[in-house]
Amino acid sequence: TQMPLYKSGSGCFIATATYESPNSKEVMILRQWRDEYLLHSYFGRIFVKIYYVISPSIAKIIKKYKFLKVLSKLVLKPIINNIKK
Repeated sequence: TQMPLYKSGSGCFIATATYESPNSKEVMILRQWRDEYLLHSYFGRIFVKIYYVISPSIAKIIKKYKFLKVLSKLVLKPIINNIKK
């Protein structure tokens, strides 16, 4: 068996860079969505694998620039709100 690229409970790179903490409520919501929803479907697992390949580089850039954190929050907020429903 192949080891997954993620481990359960691991942080979301982009959200962690955006909200500046792996323990922020937003990151925890996204992590729970990944573990309880995305990882239970074929396309969800594909999405997670792709995300874990490309997101560390994106997160590094977001961490450096405040305006990218603001922009990222604008993108993530509606996603998080939709997940909470």
